[in-house]
Amino acid sequence: MCKRLRDMNSKIMYSHLTAAVAGVLQTVPSNLSWVRHVDGSSTELSSYEAVASDGSGREHLYSINVLDGTVLLDGFPPGRLPRDITSHPLYIRTFGSVDFEVFNTDQGVLVTTRPVNGRFYEFYLSVTAAEGQPSELVITEQDRETGQQLQLLGVGADNSCQPWGDQMPIRFKELYSHWLSRQQNVIILRARDFQEHDVYHIISYNPDASASSAVTCRCWRVPPHLQAHHWCELLGRHKATLQAHVLFVEYKESHVLQVLSKFEQKQFIHAYRCTTRRGSSSQTLMAFELPRFGLEFELHDNGQLASKQFKGYCLHECQQLVADGAARYTLPDFDRYLVLHRCAELSCAHVPGSGRADVLVLVPAGPVQPGWATGAKVSVLTDCAVGATLQYHTYEVHGRFGYLTASSILSRLQLGALYAATSSLLPEPGSQRTGAE
Repeated sequence: MCKRLRDMNSKIMYSHLTAAVAGVLQTVPSNLSWVRHVDGSSTELSSYEAVASDGSGREHLYSINVLDGTVLLDGFPPGRLPRDITSHPLYIRTFGSVDFEVFNTDQGVLVTTRPVNGRFYEFYLSVTAAEGQPSELVITEQDRETGQQLQLLGVGADNSCQPWGDQMPIRFKELYSHWLSRQQNVIILRARDFQEHDVYHIISYNPDASASSAVTCRCWRVPPHLQAHHWCELLGRHKATLQAHVLFVEYKESHVLQVLSKFEQKQFIHAYRCTTRRGSSSQTLMAFELPRFGLEFELHDNGQLASKQFKGYCLHECQQLVADGAARYTLPDFDRYLVLHRCAELSCAHVPGSGRADVLVLVPAGPVQPGWATGAKVSVLTDCAVGATLQYHTYEVHGRFGYLTASSILSRLQLGALYAATSSLLPEPGSQRTGAE
């Protein structure tokens, strides 16, 4: 082979070399101008090199040896990520056990040789770190079709996202990965898995705002039918659809939150300020979401909190199972439920005796915990995990007799357990029976 090197070099075309290198590095430009190496005695060698810029604008040195097939980028062959990077908490949280074939640039940055779902990734590990703390890992995602670059933000050991996102709801901190665009001054909230590019929220911020500014950032909720779109499209032609932004601090003392918190923990309730358009006019409403249960309520100007899942119903002014304030109650010592009633202003023409009852009771689905077990009120045990998907049972209040009716076997069994847990020696005024009976 070495004896025929001169004949082989005479037949090699630049396009052949470019194609060979592109088989290893997918970031190779198509117009490389190759130069053959020569030694001190002007003897032609089997290696070639070319200098060109990649899609990100950086210049690289491409080298290939046609005898043994060695390909170098900036003088280094492709390799795997070092253990210091693959064992870093930031890497494990988003990339898991996935490893990449990378090449080392002259700046010490490791770049993936091939795109993953159209994205290239760069990794840089700083050499200095505080005592007892892992080295700082910088991970960048490049979309070379749009020229946009995102940096993965760290959440910290306790998922507090300090200092940049300590005011975000806990679900935003733990369930999403956070990608910073310094070009657009936004933070993109996606699933934790790096291969999932659906956008759930977009945080826009003002980098020039002072810490004392009233509004330094806004978090917009992306509608479900647009989450699969590229985030650049959402900030472009679909920007008008981003009409609901999350309230981080302003709603903490809301009376609505106090009511909803008996059904769901406060930390899992999100508040939004939504802008709805009807014809040429627009209206701004407050919305409260219980994402683990899939429930959402809108606060109207008349003070009614309307349900989006139960059309025509809103939260009852009295969130206790009593009849018109009289001594006619059921399920004493249990209050983890929401009472909805049919609202004439929200519902269409209703025919009495048809469809759902006028009053509904929503109760979380789960095991019933009696009061004597904890010394507190009777409750329903639910999963405390941030990303849990919880269910609820819907009970109807009989329009004439006032007792609760269940529509499924599971809800009927839970209702029986609630009656047994709240039972006493005295009969309930409404049914004239004890809970056990």
